Amino acid sequence: MSSLVNRSPDAPAPAGPGELTGLETEVIDFFVALASLLGQPRSIAEIYGLLFISREPLSMVDLIERLSLSKGSASQGLRFLRELGAVQLLKTEGDRRDYYQAETSLKKIVSGYLDRELEEHVASGRRRIDRLHELQQGLADEDGFYRERIARLEQWYRRGSRAVPLLKTFLSL
Repeated sequence: MSSLVNRSPDAPAPAGPGELTGLETEVIDFFVALASLLGQPRSIAEIYGLLFISREPLSMVDLIERLSLSKGSASQGLRFLRELGAVQLLKTEGDRRDYYQAETSLKKIVSGYLDRELEEHVASGRRRIDRLHELQQGLADEDGFYRERIARLEQWYRRGSRAVPLLKTFLSL
């Protein structure tokens, strides 16, 4: 979803290429640490962190210059963040560039993350369990070892797949 925004001509110019304020650096580092825990790329956290602390929406060119990112990293990071609902696309009248601003509702971001990341893994888990059953059929398993281990994985899968909706409910998403 995009909306129209008027960038203020009186707004202070952002720092130049690679120039971040101490506050910006600390906020970015906060999100980099969080992304590391979630197994997400540093560049995604850097983009979100800078957008989070920016008073004005930023273009992809702004992000590339300020964070010293490649165009590919910036593009992929923005696409990922938009799919999560963590950034909003804004259009500026008279400017062909797209601008982005951070979504600051934790509820929306967590919901988007759960929908995209966890539910995707849950869906692929069912296919993997089915494939394990197929592979196990061709193995000698007189003592039932493989059957027991696959049953254990299936039990873990069922519990995990029930956890996503419970987690969303718990977080009031």
